[in-house]
Amino acid sequence: MFFFSLIVLLLVASRDTGSEDQFPGAVSSGRMVAGIPMVESLPGQEYLIDINDGQRLLSDDPAEIMRRIEQLNESDGFNIVFLGDSIVYGDGTRDEGKTIPALLKKKLARTGLGQVVNVFNFTLPSAGPADVYLITRELANAKVDLLIYDFNVGWLERETTLEHPVLLNLSRNKDLNPEDFHVYNMDQVVVNNYNIYEEDENLTDLATPWTEKDWNGVFNPAEYGKFGKLHPEWSEQWKYVGSMISLLWENNINSLFFTNPRNFELLEKYDDIDFEAYFSSMQDILSYIEGSGITILNLDYVVPSEQFADVVHLLPGGEEIVSDNLYDFIIQFLTV
Repeated sequence: MFFFSLIVLLLVASRDTGSEDQFPGAVSSGRMVAGIPMVESLPGQEYLIDINDGQRLLSDDPAEIMRRIEQLNESDGFNIVFLGDSIVYGDGTRDEGKTIPALLKKKLARTGLGQVVNVFNFTLPSAGPADVYLITRELANAKVDLLIYDFNVGWLERETTLEHPVLLNLSRNKDLNPEDFHVYNMDQVVVNNYNIYEEDENLTDLATPWTEKDWNGVFNPAEYGKFGKLHPEWSEQWKYVGSMISLLWENNINSLFFTNPRNFELLEKYDDIDFEAYFSSMQDILSYIEGSGITILNLDYVVPSEQFADVVHLLPGGEEIVSDNLYDFIIQFLTV
């Protein structure tokens, strides 16, 4: 296997506010677009870009995910697969063509590399490491040339194991014991659908700069403590980061992790970050990941504060900056 040997650290990085987003929406069957079969949405939720251009999932329905993997396996060219949460999904970006995966595809298409590059988006709102691990199990034998994971360390503090328990119904996960993931009622598990095109109060908020919002009462460091001291050894989610890394190695999947940019100006304004503890914790986390042979880009500070909707969700300008950083790295890999 060829894992990237270049370890790029662009500073030190990442947590989530705990306000990951879910929206009502819908999805159904399929058709052909530009020679590539695409999942088709129900009325009001029509896809706007092709599936190999970074098209977003409209649900966490295992049937939709499996169909997308089939389309991935049928595609020709170099296949890039994105995994992660709403930061890459692009909740604050109303134009689907301006999410990180879609922007990266456009940049790569203009490069003239002499080969077709496809970008498949398997990110889901609120997908933590355990959720991502379950999708990775299904992708392990798929036609993946490069897997890119938005590693948001904020999920290490989440108590709930799975935000998407329906992922246990993916074919390669059916031999797992749901109780190991603290799911005890699989018969009651339902699919989450996402509204990404129609007007929605939550989406409008995520498309609004943080400076235009009232944050009084949102942060309470006196009661909950400041963000910064991460304890991966205490986190069940951290176990699934390790499981995912092992799975990537076992299946010879070239991988690139990156930590998501964070709005430190907002955290500082409300005295809700312990920088010393944060940097110390992140050094340990990143050392483990790079020591495991995974290339990780630390993008903590690459996005200016005015390009955030909150602590972690990006406005379109922020999506552009992240896609530029990923592009610079991927071009080096593709042209070696």
